[in-house]
Amino acid sequence: MPNYILVHGSAHGSWCWQRITPLLQQQGHTVTPVDLPGNGHDDTPLAQVTLDTYAQHLCRILDAHDNPSILVGHSLGGLSISRAAELRPHKVAVLVYLTALLLEANGAFVPTQSANPDQVRQALETRPGWNIADDLTYVTYKPELAPHRFYNDCSPADTAWAQSMLVPQPVGPLISPLTITNDNYGRVPRVYIECAHDNAVTPERAREMYTALPCAQIITMQTGHSPFLSAPNQLARHLNTLSPYATPAAESRPL
Repeated sequence: MPNYILVHGSAHGSWCWQRITPLLQQQGHTVTPVDLPGNGHDDTPLAQVTLDTYAQHLCRILDAHDNPSILVGHSLGGLSISRAAELRPHKVAVLVYLTALLLEANGAFVPTQSANPDQVRQALETRPGWNIADDLTYVTYKPELAPHRFYNDCSPADTAWAQSMLVPQPVGPLISPLTITNDNYGRVPRVYIECAHDNAVTPERAREMYTALPCAQIITMQTGHSPFLSAPNQLARHLNTLSPYATPAAESRPL
């Protein structure tokens, strides 16, 4: 049975997968929910975190498993899994983008012309949903905006709990350009799960991304940005159907 590595999005942590993990385990899968560096309960200094810091962390987890894993990335986690697949293509059976950033080579969530602090701040300020730390090492999501953006179809109790778990998001991964190649990243099958009522990665944005970078399969869920909270059983069923990718035949599956 394949191993699932579950990668959270911006400001989140492994906690967001706590309803999904047992559902996949009940099907006989090994499941590894991840706290990326500087997120969740990981205490890596935020100023030290870049996209490659995230990817190297995932590579260590991939290397711990004998067989290729199914790598699931939510939201910003899409960049982490893309970069990890570039570094360890033989260790990834399929990349699953759960309403996630699916960017082409050299793309960044927040593009900047340089690392000059003034330009970084200017780029970050184009996104109205967060507060920017004075030293530019992290952002925090505005509590009055997060429910609509992330949890619009979640219960009030789930929304309050999730918001209480959010942590400062390191800036490094937000502005790091994505380095991927056709020879490595391009040989790993991709699946995109779009969410029809998402206010963060909108269906229009998702369609734009997977049209530019085609996937082997597109799955549509009638949820908001956080189906791991609002529709965990449905999400687990979708993820479970992807286990055939974790076979040797997956290497020859066309994109």
